[in-house]
Amino acid sequence: MRNYLNNKGSYQDFVQFTHSKRQTLMKTLGENKKHADAVNNLVTKANARAKHLMSLIAGHETEIQKLQTSLQEENNSLKDLLLKRTNLMETCNENTRKIKQLELQAASFEAYKTLPANM
Repeated sequence: MRNYLNNKGSYQDFVQFTHSKRQTLMKTLGENKKHADAVNNLVTKANARAKHLMSLIAGHETEIQKLQTSLQEENNSLKDLLLKRTNLMETCNENTRKIKQLELQAASFEAYKTLPANM
């Protein structure tokens, strides 16, 4: 203060100067508080939005897990069907061989019936 009075002027000038500085600082402080409140408001909204998105993600993850389980069940069912198809094809091929064998036996029997009885 002495320094100010020696260099600038009277005590009244010093009081006015400090009062002016105080008002400027108070105004700046008020503006800073408004900005801080606005930032806090944005942070609160962002946190709420993040929580909402996390709940949506969790719901989607649950749905994805259900779909994966369903897909796995379908895959297992398809594997079973393919195995059954393979078994049926093998049975079909075996039956085709048996039919051909029976046809050959029938042809042989027909040929045998045409032979003379004394042979």
